[in-house]
Amino acid sequence: VMETLPGRVRRVRPPSVASSRLRAEPPAYVAATVGVREADLGAGTDRRSTLSPPLLAGSRIELSLVMKDAAPPPMDPAQLALWTARTGRIDAGAEGAAVPSVSVDPEDAARWTIRWNASGRGVVELLPTGAFGVVPSERIAFEVPATEDAPPTVAVVEPAADEAVTPDARPLVVAEARDDLMVTRIWLDVSVVRAAGGSEPAFVEDGKPGTEARVERAVDIGSTGAGPGDRVVCVPRAIDAFERD
Repeated sequence: VMETLPGRVRRVRPPSVASSRLRAEPPAYVAATVGVREADLGAGTDRRSTLSPPLLAGSRIELSLVMKDAAPPPMDPAQLALWTARTGRIDAGAEGAAVPSVSVDPEDAARWTIRWNASGRGVVELLPTGAFGVVPSERIAFEVPATEDAPPTVAVVEPAADEAVTPDARPLVVAEARDDLMVTRIWLDVSVVRAAGGSEPAFVEDGKPGTEARVERAVDIGSTGAGPGDRVVCVPRAIDAFERD
C-alpha cells in the first residue's frame, strides 16, 4: 500500500483597508475663501470611495488608511521605492499616471498615509500584499477627482445693445462678472474711437469684487472728448484669484 504524505493548507486572509480618512487643503491662493475638506472614503471597494463634488485642481491631499492583514513595507530605501511604485498608483485620466507619496507610521505598520496633489480623475489604486504574497480579493481604489479653476465670465448688462447718443448724454453702463471662486477685480476700460481713425483711452472705472462682481458708471460723453461721429467704447474686464505658475 502506497501512501502520500499529508499536505497542509494554511488559510491566509487577503490584505484590505479597514478604514480611510481624506483631508484636502485648497491651493494657497483660495485658502481665504475655500476651507479644508475632510471625508470618510470607506474601504475603497464601494461607492463611498468616490469623493463628490470634485476638489479644486492643485489641492493638497492626504489620505490616511488603516490597513488590515497587509505586509509592512521594506526598510531598505531602494526596496522601499520599488514597494511604493508597486503598491500605489494614481490615474489622472488625460494627464497620465503618477506614483504618490506613501508613508507608514513607524510605530504602527497598519497605518499608511498617501499624499498627492489633486489633478484630473484622481483614481488611486492600491495593490498591497499580505502574508506569503497574497493579494487583495477585490480591487481597492479611491477616486478623488479635481476640476480646473474656471476663468471668470464678464459681460455688459446695460445698455442691452449699442446706442446712438448726443454729445451731452450720460448713459449708464453696467457690467457684471461671475466666478466659481472669487472675482478679485472688475473694471470698465473706456476709450474713444475717432471717426477719422485711431483711438484714445478715456478712463478706467473699477467696481466691487466678489463671486458676483459689478461695476457701473454714468458715462459723461462730453468729458471723454468724443465728438460727432466718434464712438465711446466700454469694455468690461475681470480677473480672478487663480495663480498660474
